[in-house]
Amino acid sequence: MARAGLMREPITFQRMAPTTDVYGNTTGTFTDHLQRLGELNERVGQQRTEQGVLTDVSRASLKVRKDTSTNTVTIADRVVARNTNWSIRSISQFDAKGTVLEMMLEKGVAT
Repeated sequence: MARAGLMREPITFQRMAPTTDVYGNTTGTFTDHLQRLGELNERVGQQRTEQGVLTDVSRASLKVRKDTSTNTVTIADRVVARNTNWSIRSISQFDAKGTVLEMMLEKGVAT
């Protein structure tokens, strides 16, 4: 169970507002969707070479309290924590009561 004392890190969820350019391509910018306190646990990053380019991908897990707002977060959104943009890879229920959500995050990948 996640303890409330550990959920003290400020987390911002951002959502992309899609727009269409003059060529019909869908583009957009991320804007702040909601802010919560959470527990972010970073894992050791990996460096690997893909097609001759060194990549640096790190993973983390984020635990936040579930409410009506956090329940609307999807994997299309992104997280800003510790001045870093994180892509959401998966969202799952952390505890049996359904009061905490756990999100698996990645940085160093396209958001």
